[in-house]
Amino acid sequence: MAISCYFSKSDWHCPYYWSPDAPVVDRNPNYDTHKNPERWAKFVSFVHRQVEELMTQYGKIDILWLDGGQVRPPDQDINMPKLAAMARSHQPGLIIADRTVGGPYENFLTPEQHIPDKKIEGTWESCITLGTRWNYLPDDKYKPASEVVRMLDGIVADGGNLLLGIGPDSQGLIPAEAAERLREIGKLRS
Repeated sequence: MAISCYFSKSDWHCPYYWSPDAPVVDRNPNYDTHKNPERWAKFVSFVHRQVEELMTQYGKIDILWLDGGQVRPPDQDINMPKLAAMARSHQPGLIIADRTVGGPYENFLTPEQHIPDKKIEGTWESCITLGTRWNYLPDDKYKPASEVVRMLDGIVADGGNLLLGIGPDSQGLIPAEAAERLREIGKLRS
């Protein structure tokens, strides 16, 4: 089983992404990155340090799954060539998903919450939640095990992978109903 590390390139708690002295309009920086290059450079440094910590402090990582596709050139350039080289220097063979950006740092496509109607050429995975959301939701409604197995079979038959998302609770535990659903899926697949 491969170990994947999820990282959101946009960090809405970092004052170098969302400046505390300006109103927040959307999920993008609330300032002009071209007019404030010093602030943006601090954010880029912050992101690189976080990724380096993840690549050096937590053992073997196989996949760096970068979310926040709006963080890309020209307005939100985080220097992906340097970031990818640094990450791979610590984790040789690292696969990177630079979600929705395309280019040399998107080693596979990641359609979210659906299975593509047409077969995708190349490497891909459908990112689908077991419940209704990516985060923990008390009393979430989970997909039936038989539906998940049908999704998995269809995705694999088309050459893809299924990333099945389950939001842990505040203690980091998988909710009991989700755990039971995973056991049911395992029984159907054995």
